[in-house]
Amino acid sequence: MSHPRYDGPVIDAHCHYDASTRSHVSATNALGGLLAAIHLWDITWPPARPAADAAAWSEYEPALLRCHVPDLSGVGNIGSEAKLEKDLRDAAAAGVVGVKVWKNLGLWLRDSRDRRLAVNDPRLEVIWTTAAELGLPIAIHQGDPPAFFAPLDASNPRIEELRVHTDWWYGGGDFPSLGQIHDELEAVIDGNPATRFIAVHFGCFMPWP
Repeated sequence: MSHPRYDGPVIDAHCHYDASTRSHVSATNALGGLLAAIHLWDITWPPARPAADAAAWSEYEPALLRCHVPDLSGVGNIGSEAKLEKDLRDAAAAGVVGVKVWKNLGLWLRDSRDRRLAVNDPRLEVIWTTAAELGLPIAIHQGDPPAFFAPLDASNPRIEELRVHTDWWYGGGDFPSLGQIHDELEAVIDGNPATRFIAVHFGCFMPWP
């Protein structure tokens, strides 16, 4: 692999492996000329605890590095904030290199009282501050292409795609607007200057005509 302006090591910072594909990590890295890959998570919900299966993953490190995915399904329950902090500290002790927050936060994730869990909900502050203390960056996926929030009509440039994948459309029901989700994310970033955020997919946003 070559690049006209960079000749250093390359890491895939956004990949998803599960138990059926982890054995291919080394071959995939070699094929792509990668030093390592960062496994964000395997798309299971509630997410697995990194500390619980550290031994199962150890044979793939350092070719495959892991992120911690906070289990936000119990926010609002008694002791939920303490549990979020403990899970994160346990994950750090198990060797994770970052935190991944999925787009369900802000869209359809609900708290224990069945209210939409906003990206800037104060009950999540413990994640941002603990990650900063531990030196772990947070890859946070808030937002999708504007077309996914636009009316499902002929003016939508991705209408055919959304007709097939109806669960990708957030333009109706109780979903907030894309602008509101990004406002909430900006509030989190502004309120936590010591935390390193990687706004995954944030660059896809543009004013909708």
